[in-house]
Amino acid sequence: MTDTPAETSGALASKSVLPPISKKSFHSCCSPQYGIKYTDNHPTNGKKRTYLIILNTPIKINQEAEPNQVFEELWKRSEYRICADGGANRLYDYCSTIKLKADEKNGVESRVWMLVPDYVKGDLDSIRPDVREFYENSQSQIILDQDQDSTDFGKCLRLIEGVDKQCESNGDQSNSSLLIHGGLTGRLDQTIHTLHTLLLRLGPPSASSNHLLEDVPETWVVDTDAGSMACALERNVKHLLHIPSSWRQGPSPLTCGILPIGVNHATVTTRGLKWNLDQTKTSMTGLLSTSNHILPATDVVEVESDERLIWTMEIPENVM
Repeated sequence: MTDTPAETSGALASKSVLPPISKKSFHSCCSPQYGIKYTDNHPTNGKKRTYLIILNTPIKINQEAEPNQVFEELWKRSEYRICADGGANRLYDYCSTIKLKADEKNGVESRVWMLVPDYVKGDLDSIRPDVREFYENSQSQIILDQDQDSTDFGKCLRLIEGVDKQCESNGDQSNSSLLIHGGLTGRLDQTIHTLHTLLLRLGPPSASSNHLLEDVPETWVVDTDAGSMACALERNVKHLLHIPSSWRQGPSPLTCGILPIGVNHATVTTRGLKWNLDQTKTSMTGLLSTSNHILPATDVVEVESDERLIWTMEIPENVM
């Protein structure tokens, strides 16, 4: 490895790591005192549909039981929110814990809003009866899918495909993006399935990168319980990964990894890391860049490869 990568060429893609929102805004996601109720207020920007899938993974809460800034930002950015079966329990328990702590602190029952998803989908063998009843009464669509050849995650992805087609038939040709909470902790096979999904979301490999920036849906996996996030990077594109300054203010550098999963090897060039790659050949059976560090002074990490990659990075404690 060398610290000075060679110049590279190709299409350019810019991705922003989710920045934490202000303390006031992040409390307002679950509190009516600022006049915001995200249970029925879908933000739209007219350019891109954003989906959030909540998997059956804990949503991290700190010792003070304050709302998780990163998760609240995922919710705020999403137009459609979908729980994959047991993910409904995780969302319900997250909001209930925050409400209980607020009740204890104030000495009276608080009016903290429960975040309500648009859909709950899966074989519904994990969602608790009390949670199902609550969301049904809150107008969530509960969809039973007994297909034994797909996971609850996969069933939610099919739901998104259906919503996309419906939007397109109504004349909405905007691109969609996907945020996924969970999927990087727990069973290894489920984690591999999550990474597999990231690569599939890129679509079939293309010989040309001319239309990559327009056609490839952006997908991020964010797991607050694991303290990790990941995305897939298309080949022959110079990716600019923007790192907010608040994410680089912890006591130690952010860790990251570059994983050439599903290919024999990848030739990778990077900038902004402690151990940069300079046209370096990496593979799952050879040299592998894991436990790398994002330099504290780096606001943009550059990554370019001749093959598809999985980019992983740490979520610092101070932003959750």
